[in-house]
Amino acid sequence: MLSALVNKFTCPDCSTQAGLSIAPPLFITCASCGNTYQLDKDKNIVKDKLQKRNLLPINTITIGATGRFVNSPFKVIGHIRSINNNAISNEWLVMFDTGKLNWLIENGFSYFMFEADPIVMTPEAIKGKKAGNKMTIQKIEYTIVDLSKQIEFQMEGQIPEDCYNDQEYFKYECIDPVSGSLASLCIYDKQTVEAYKGIAVKLADLNVSTLTEFKDWI
Repeated sequence: MLSALVNKFTCPDCSTQAGLSIAPPLFITCASCGNTYQLDKDKNIVKDKLQKRNLLPINTITIGATGRFVNSPFKVIGHIRSINNNAISNEWLVMFDTGKLNWLIENGFSYFMFEADPIVMTPEAIKGKKAGNKMTIQKIEYTIVDLSKQIEFQMEGQIPEDCYNDQEYFKYECIDPVSGSLASLCIYDKQTVEAYKGIAVKLADLNVSTLTEFKDWI
């Protein structure tokens, strides 16, 4: 079993090296050959079956791009494309200078900055819920607007192991009608339900470095 040097990953297939932006365990896609690997907490590298794909025909936000959110600089270190039965969601993992992680998520033609830490929910909290019903998450009342099922998962860059889920699962999308903020409830199985909260952002206000050539679009 191969292992990675401290803070550095060497691809077993093509020998390309990359610095580790986050601590293992994690998943990492080689920027050169496109193969994806799992790096465990002991820095052992295990090749995964997932292969890199052309995630976006036009990459407006790319791995390594920098930006600012609430005057805090960040860097894009990972990208997930979740394909469900209703739509495609692009999710970029951003790391701030403090080490804090957030998800910049594209939802339709809008963008949201989501907290990376999950809010553990009980299965009873969502039992019998459907679109139009109310859902309270940390004292905020949301309205359920959509239910979808992930059917395909793609990634590039680096993401923590606990953020990697290439299996099918259900997701409730909820909105706070007062502030317009979103919440996603991920239902992984009958016992595991997690919520994530996000606030609406304007992409142009984030000063993402790779958006210069698309400045007339936004």
